[in-house]
Amino acid sequence: MSLISPDPAPPLPPGAVPNLDFTLDPSLGFERAQDGMQFRFAYGEIPATGQISLDGGTYRLSVRAVVGIVPYSIEDRHTRSDLLSGLGEITHASNGMVKVDSRQAIVVSAESRMTAPLTPLSVISEMVALMIRTRPYFETVGELLPEIKSALPARG
Repeated sequence: MSLISPDPAPPLPPGAVPNLDFTLDPSLGFERAQDGMQFRFAYGEIPATGQISLDGGTYRLSVRAVVGIVPYSIEDRHTRSDLLSGLGEITHASNGMVKVDSRQAIVVSAESRMTAPLTPLSVISEMVALMIRTRPYFETVGELLPEIKSALPARG
């Protein structure tokens, strides 16, 4: 028995970003379509963004999810302190994949390199691989913010 696979997509011209039928961020505009594309997706119930950009001879796929905000309230002073301490440890252990940005948003991010040809299947597969690699960090942050754990997709 032989398996027949479809012909692979032809390689893209250098510098071209493929049309993957994702919703392009309007800020990119048609003039900047060659510079990259942005798209949105959900990881379970957690909204995330992705970006594909040309970086030398390869493509860089970046994903980013804001999973919460560090509380500012004086009533939550101890909670804030404990949360920042725990997040500092997670940031260090994750080599920066989890961090608190300048607006106090808790961000989980990752990136990888891909080579042409980019197809919807290869991009989605790489996105899934990135999210699998980041799941332990989502879960660790979920130890500090339990609502994160319930928003994650169920384990298969």
